[in-house]
Amino acid sequence: MGIRVQKFGGRSMAGDLRLAALWVAEVYEEGHQVAVVVSAPAGETDSLLRSIPPGSGGDHEARRREIDALLVTGELKASALMALTLQDLGLPALSLHAYQAGLVAEGSFGDGQPLPGIGDRVKDLLAHGKVPVVAGFQAITQEGDWITLGRGGSDLTAVVLAHALGADLCEILTDVPGVYTHDPRSQRRQAQLLSHLTYEDMLDLAERGARVLQKKAVEYAREKGVLLQVRSTFAPGPGTLIGQAFTSKPGSPTGKTGWIG
Repeated sequence: MGIRVQKFGGRSMAGDLRLAALWVAEVYEEGHQVAVVVSAPAGETDSLLRSIPPGSGGDHEARRREIDALLVTGELKASALMALTLQDLGLPALSLHAYQAGLVAEGSFGDGQPLPGIGDRVKDLLAHGKVPVVAGFQAITQEGDWITLGRGGSDLTAVVLAHALGADLCEILTDVPGVYTHDPRSQRRQAQLLSHLTYEDMLDLAERGARVLQKKAVEYAREKGVLLQVRSTFAPGPGTLIGQAFTSKPGSPTGKTGWIG
């Protein structure tokens, strides 16, 4: 069996975590190695932002550094809670923050760009049958500071991890069954679930306001050839596959045919 990365968004982390954990257990029990990436629960990051004292003086870069150090705490809490939930289901889970996972980024605080590769610890845990639960949205700089990856950055964490691990599939589990032609919340009659998209299609939808996936994450997936699948945490379904091309290729890890990441 291969390697899977499963990323759970904020709404998936806001309620009963067993719903998300059961998806992990299913893949693990099928014999796959599985790494998990989690976002902060829905509303947590906004709550942390509201807690920041007002101020515009002083060193802007120093202030931005401290804001990033604050914001990563939402995902740190989420990763520990998910690991505990998985342990309750009998899975050998272990939470990891960005430093422990070896996720490094450069650029501006609040909008970091991950550097390729990860540390050896995640790979070692997988090789020994463990389930690493990585805090998303965050990395460390080469100087050792926390840096966040922009809104929706847990998507980017998952894609970087999937590429570094050579994963067969990067699953993005969220509160919708997949990617739609229109926003199903406001345009339900026009919205049609798409079974598959190219990276370019997904980027076009993102440019037009679709918030299913972070744009930087899709760009990284396209550059590295990471096969994505967007599906719901809360209901079964095939979701939407996002990759380079569609061809007649049996034996896809998703049970579909033809997607090549």
